[in-house]
Amino acid sequence: MEPVQAVVDVLRKPARGRPHEGLNYINGYDELAAKIILQRNWDGKRAVSSMYKMAQSVDLILGLNLNWQERTYVARLLLSALTYSGIYRLELEDESNSRSPYIIVLNESASLSKPLLPDRTSFKKFPQWISNVDQEGNVLVKPCKAQAPEDEYRPEITPNDTIYDESPKPWLHAVRILEGVGFRINEPFLKLVEELDANPNTRLIHETPPDYEEQRSLLEEERIALNMDELDRKYRDKEKRTRLEEKIRRKWWKQYYLLKQRRQSYEQRYREFHRQLTLARKLRGKVFYHRLDMCHRGRIYYPADFSIQGSDFARAVIEFDTSAPLYAEGWEALLHHAQNVSEGSSDHDEKISRAKDRIEEFLEIALDPVSTFENWKDADKPFCFLRSCQEIGDAMGVEMITHLQEEQGEWSKEEKILAKRGLKRWKGKDQNQVDPDGKPVFSTRLPIEMDQSNSAYQHIALMMQDESLMALANMGEAYSDLYSIVANHPDLQIAGLDDPKEKRKIVKLVSVPWGYGSGWQSCADDLDKFRRENPEKATYLWTLEIEEINDLAKLVVSVLEKSLDTCVRFRRMVEGVVEQVEQNGSKEQIDFLTPLMFPMVIRKCAITSEKKSPQVRVWSGEKDVYLKVRKPLHVQWYPEKGQRSIQSAASAGLVHSMDAALIHGVVAYGRFKEIREGDSLVMEHDAKNWIWYPLATCHDAFFCLAPTVEDLKQRLEEGLFNLYEVFDPLKSFVSQNLNPGQPFNPEPLKTGLKTGKNIFD
Repeated sequence: MEPVQAVVDVLRKPARGRPHEGLNYINGYDELAAKIILQRNWDGKRAVSSMYKMAQSVDLILGLNLNWQERTYVARLLLSALTYSGIYRLELEDESNSRSPYIIVLNESASLSKPLLPDRTSFKKFPQWISNVDQEGNVLVKPCKAQAPEDEYRPEITPNDTIYDESPKPWLHAVRILEGVGFRINEPFLKLVEELDANPNTRLIHETPPDYEEQRSLLEEERIALNMDELDRKYRDKEKRTRLEEKIRRKWWKQYYLLKQRRQSYEQRYREFHRQLTLARKLRGKVFYHRLDMCHRGRIYYPADFSIQGSDFARAVIEFDTSAPLYAEGWEALLHHAQNVSEGSSDHDEKISRAKDRIEEFLEIALDPVSTFENWKDADKPFCFLRSCQEIGDAMGVEMITHLQEEQGEWSKEEKILAKRGLKRWKGKDQNQVDPDGKPVFSTRLPIEMDQSNSAYQHIALMMQDESLMALANMGEAYSDLYSIVANHPDLQIAGLDDPKEKRKIVKLVSVPWGYGSGWQSCADDLDKFRRENPEKATYLWTLEIEEINDLAKLVVSVLEKSLDTCVRFRRMVEGVVEQVEQNGSKEQIDFLTPLMFPMVIRKCAITSEKKSPQVRVWSGEKDVYLKVRKPLHVQWYPEKGQRSIQSAASAGLVHSMDAALIHGVVAYGRFKEIREGDSLVMEHDAKNWIWYPLATCHDAFFCLAPTVEDLKQRLEEGLFNLYEVFDPLKSFVSQNLNPGQPFNPEPLKTGLKTGKNIFD
């Protein structure tokens, strides 16, 4: 029986009996399922979300156009196929909690025949997108969630979209350009990280907290001293206890569970780091490319598994395949990058000055990372900082080759090492490049990161024409650290939160999603995620239970609401538009066509509560288990019982879409200034302005080579102001939703401030 027909037949009647019995009627389909599933590493992923991803892949590859119920049947079948085959098993994430979700775990006895590459990664360029789904089932523009697949918006991509001069979709060409950028692994740095990790004294990512045994022993001593066994017995037997006894018991168990969770966070991060090490080994020695995707707001994403958009280690070990001579114009950008990843945010000129003062320190780290470990391990991004020091050292080494040839005399030990390293690199894969005078030239492939400072607040300030918020968000001459300003608010003088770096980080983790429109719940989730992924940088956060983290997020949000009234007014204006659309009853979504022709569509549905969620029976590998699935229901216009709604997502969607529009325009056009006449919103462009050097993006950050940093920075600043000089996003958003189909003249904005050395830095 053909696989497609077999799937259709299975879908026409719900599977009965044991979950894996349907496999008896599908010849060859289990092979297709395994191929789809084994492309990804599902170890430790939640079962329900993973099985729906598998079902979506099958649906898209076979072109079945399944509705939500049919996808549920396929998801159930595929997951049971894996567990019945013995490749994976299902386990409760928390055995002590009966309501805990099931996770998918790879069986130790299972062996995979081929080494797996990171998701959406290939050693050859991916074909151009000719529809929203490619032949491998990858989706380009992912729809807004949550809603049933039959209701999702799917942008149409036509054959003409592959011809640049005729394309009405600049965002599609931005993706095409970015997908054409090749990457590779910096093998010397990978080897260095492996050597450092093998030595416990220079290991950055530890499996357990360094102070774990000490803290565990102290807790055990305290347990005995407090007679916790007796207090626990009274609690179990419901005997009468004094308030003091209950307080003592609760405090000890809080410390116990926090220490346990902290250890689990270390273990999880350790496993993830070594998984990424394995992926880096599989990619080394070859050029690789990424298949990108986009969210419904237009933001472009690289694969989550392992890419330049990923962890500190991934950003440090991955480099561009294309190199460029450093020369003098790139040297300052390289030093600036080292300072950026070392100490974080500060004024642009101050960072340059500070970096120049630290050149000797950078060289010492490059020459001997082991003995200087204490000097770099606590950097803001330690792996990226170490890599930048290595790049600085190699650049100096190549520079010294000339001096070695021209000068006679005594050289220090360090100078000889630098010259030897530089000569080795120069004779290697950079192919002996020389300048017009025949002198050796250092070629760099290191991606230099450049962030848009306070991007959400910059876009809101421009849309609302608030010059004070523009200045606060680094759009003026003077440097402004918005997060430190908020952190110093009187309401945030918190006992125990003494580390200014951690305090600023907490404020930033709340301020960024709040600026995009998120509520305190999402902000609290980000705080919890940060402490789990960076436990060594979250000393204070690890003294808090989850309820206390929620309270902390609420407190920071309340300070933001007091301090940034313009953002509150912006959100209320957008929410008012949503209310009018809902009352008009003309459509069940909010949409917005950006200046770069990306169609943002927000449609969110309520989902079944946990109590009312339907269950599907799945084979766990040992027994039948029941997984609760959250079924999409009616359109959710307003927030209710913690569920995300169209109204709560609209302001974030508008800001994100303009964030994305800047990326689309700069990547596709290089420079853009005017809007074409007529109904089209596409910017004018000239081929001579296209970007010719390798480029990558990460949300509101950009990566390029050091010699091209100043050029890209200029393009971004021009693009940001030009975008608003010719287009009023807020008025256009209102018009498109309240007066759809009516002519609209996007009057230019007066953007106020037009300078700011720290806008992109």
